Amino acid sequence: MKHTIALIGCGRISFKHIEAYVNNKDRLELVATCDPVIERAEAKKNEYVKALSGTQVKVYADYKAMPLYANIVVA
Repeated sequence: MKHTIALIGCGRISFKHIEAYVNNKDRLELVATCDPVIERAEAKKNEYVKALSGTQVKVYADYKAMPLYANIVVA
């Protein structure tokens, strides 16, 4: 079973989170990125999708705008 994740905050350390998600792709799946600077959220999404082609990740500028994902276990 995979745990689904939303990355909220795409600042300096977030590359390590993306790296961890990719390295644990059998157990973790990134489904959304969120940052007030939308370009940062897009960049993190692109890093993840580049490493794991075929994945779909939603991008948000405000975590309050994110729909409630019933299956997200980590945010």
